[in-house]
Amino acid sequence: MEEVKAPQPERPIPSQCPVADPALAGLSKNQRKKLLREQQWEATREERKQKRKELRKALIKRKREEIRSGERAPKRRRPAEQLETDVGVIIDLDFQELMNPKEIISVSKQMVRSYSESRFCPKKTILIASSYKGPIREAMDKFQAQWTSWKMSFEERPFDAIVPKESLVYLTADSPNVIETLEANKYYVIGGIVDKNRHKGLCYQKALDAGIAHGRLPIAEFISMDSRKVLTINQVYEIILNYLAMDNWRDAFLATIPARKGAQVKDSHEDQSDSGDESESSGDEDLKEHKADGDDSNPPLGDEDPGIDENTSEYPGIAEETTEYPGIDVDTSEEQQSLQESVGHSEL
Repeated sequence: MEEVKAPQPERPIPSQCPVADPALAGLSKNQRKKLLREQQWEATREERKQKRKELRKALIKRKREEIRSGERAPKRRRPAEQLETDVGVIIDLDFQELMNPKEIISVSKQMVRSYSESRFCPKKTILIASSYKGPIREAMDKFQAQWTSWKMSFEERPFDAIVPKESLVYLTADSPNVIETLEANKYYVIGGIVDKNRHKGLCYQKALDAGIAHGRLPIAEFISMDSRKVLTINQVYEIILNYLAMDNWRDAFLATIPARKGAQVKDSHEDQSDSGDESESSGDEDLKEHKADGDDSNPPLGDEDPGIDENTSEYPGIAEETTEYPGIDVDTSEEQQSLQESVGHSEL
């Protein structure tokens, strides 16, 4: 005999189920779950806030202990007053056609780092970016729009159209000339390129073609390194800043060169026959890591005055009628020369 099953009661639709909380009435199951999660999140807000406060206190305490023990460098602070110098530095950005988009972004980051370093040094240089246009400017507009407020100068003209040639010194590792000191009223040109060493000798050749002085920093005379003597734009600029502050090449190198490169001081009697090796390259490797927690690598200086006046192309402290640089008598015939095309690369 066939068994007859008793009829099952009809299951109510979830939205029609009686709900104790009137706020949940008329909501679907997923909607009720979402609302309950939001209510639970709000209910634990103070608890989460207290946990974050405790974590911050623990982190600050740990950082202080690491600073006392020497494991962590203390946070740098900007000097109350910076001394002006008559030394100028120009970052030559006339190599954009030789770089891919990723390398151009790397150059822009190194410029940010360079400007940040200038704010923390007790002595400052005149800082100029030449050939500032095209992809490099687009990258700065995108990733560091505050550059318009920086206290440095940005020029579309090439470096040798900004400063007289007799006042220029191009920094290149291939130069046979060793720079023993930084001279007043001289402008030292750093090649603004990241090329992973694809283009060798371009900065040196560019200096020869432009008919300007060239030289290399005396790294090989003071320091031996485990890796190649290759530095980024910001590292070269930081060496210059440290030398102005310390008046000592050895200390400037040690304070700047990353520990991962294994820099060691050379003995005075050590053979220095390798002084002709490649000393530096202002962009053959990626930007270095911060040496200390809290370094201001992306300075948001929107409240500072821009380095260039909106109505003139002149530099801070230069009279409107002269357009000359501190300590330099500009030959007006130089201004009439046509802009030279860039032919080289910047490795320092």
